[in-house]
Amino acid sequence: MCKFTICIPSYNRAHTIQKPLESLVEQTFKDFEVVVVDDGSSDNTEEVVHPYESLLNLRYIKKINGGKHTALNRGIACAKGELFVILDSDDQFVTTCLEKMAKLWDGCKDRDSFCGVMGKSMTNGKMIGRPFPEGLHSLSYVEYHYGDYAGWFLDCCECLRTDILKRYSWPENLETKFVPENYVMDQIGLKYKLLLTNEIFMDKVYENDGILKSATKPLNVLIAFTRP
Repeated sequence: MCKFTICIPSYNRAHTIQKPLESLVEQTFKDFEVVVVDDGSSDNTEEVVHPYESLLNLRYIKKINGGKHTALNRGIACAKGELFVILDSDDQFVTTCLEKMAKLWDGCKDRDSFCGVMGKSMTNGKMIGRPFPEGLHSLSYVEYHYGDYAGWFLDCCECLRTDILKRYSWPENLETKFVPENYVMDQIGLKYKLLLTNEIFMDKVYENDGILKSATKPLNVLIAFTRP
């Protein structure tokens, strides 16, 4: 058991994946594992990742291409950390990200009601979206996506309890390679809240092409929220 599992889902990102890996090498907090889930890349991603196995507690998993959601299913299934963080293969953490996440989570006095910590991201040196208002200390994913603050905060960065994530999964074999992360996050949001902070955790880059292969057919499923 470690404090964090950092999951990097990747598809043909040999040209960008060094950036998130370097940001992990530079973290001030060291109690974490890294799971790189290669979603059927045809480039030299494995060759680029391999040297980091001696620098980080890293596992490289290669699977048949199925979409980012299937890569997340695999990463969560094998995660050993108390907290789970998704790090896209073209983004990077600020140096103190995991240290600050751990401190905030360890200070949580009501963990049965909370699923994790949500902080802010930046791009080109500027915070993405609005800061969390003063006095707003917690929010559920449902409130975040559909409540009064919907659309305010945009891309954030969060760590989530691994034990909660392991109760859920994204559906596979739907003739699509895109199922949004919200499919699982909103179900979690029916029961749990996130601790909020305006600390900057992540530096994001928006590439012209998506992280994984495009869907062969558009997603057309009814999401039924159920409590596991």
